[in-house]
Formats: sequence, C-alpha cells, structure tokens
Amino acid sequence: MKRNQIVTFWLVGPKTSVPGADCALSAESAAWVVSLDDPAGKCNVAASTTVEPRIVEVYGPGSAAANIAISGVAADGTAAKSVSFNGYGQPVRTGKPLTRIDITHDNSDTRRLRVEISASGSIRMCDRAFDVAATPATRAPATPETTMTQRQRSPAAASMPGASP
Repeated sequence: MKRNQIVTFWLVGPKTSVPGADCALSAESAAWVVSLDDPAGKCNVAASTTVEPRIVEVYGPGSAAANIAISGVAADGTAAKSVSFNGYGQPVRTGKPLTRIDITHDNSDTRRLRVEISASGSIRMCDRAFDVAATPATRAPATPETTMTQRQRSPAAASMPGASP
C-alpha cells in the first residue's frame, strides 16, 4: 500500500548481467525489474518516481545464472513476461500475467523449483521434484495434534522448556 498504484514485476534480458539500456522483455531470463512502466530499453535508468519507466528495483544475477533456465508461464501455459499488482498486492489482469516461474539448472542433480503466483497475490515456492501424488502420507499439514504427537515421541523435545507432559 506504500505506493497505492499498479506496480509490475518484469522478467528482462540479458540473462546473465545487470539489465542496461539494451534490456528487453524476456520470459526466459533470471534478470528482473520492478517498475510502474514498461522498462524495455530503459533498465539503466536510476530508480525514480517521476522518470520513465519509474523503476523501483533492478536485479541482474550475473554469470552465476549462465547454467540456470527460467520459464515465465501464464495460466494458459504460454510464455509470460510480467505480472502487475495493485496497491493491495493482488495481481491485476493485464494481458497474460505470469502465474508461475519455473527454475531449472543444467546439472540434473540440482533442485527444480517453481514460484507460483495465485490469483489472490499469494506467492509460494515449490520443489518440483517432490511428487505429492506418490507420497500422500507426507501431505498432511501440521496441526496442534500432530505437533503434540511428534513432541511426545521425541525424548529430546519432551525435555525442552514449555513442552507438554
């Protein structure tokens, strides 16, 4: 609510450096810009509330992102480059907004992550290697009852201050 206006998160290229005057919108880049206007070709403009593209923040991952693959995806499964939020942090339906960002690495031993953006504005990160359907027993959310059961089973937890008898 600090700005009380629409602010957009944009995926921009080039992929492995801080975005500059040559930046372009890209659904496959680890670099990003948060601004009020389209930053294409203007990512080198200093943060400002008055000078276009009215940049809030810029991030370029550097050479560390050379082996990372990013995919910005809209709800319909097609490529997407941005998502806008209103003053309450809720996504604004403008064009095809990002609903998820898939993150993978060239090394197959690394984690495959996904950032999901819900229609209400909630953002969560998921490990795509975890197959929920294959292991339904681990899906149960923590409740006071399951937490208590875990404490009762653990001798170390039972000796902690505040632990229930």
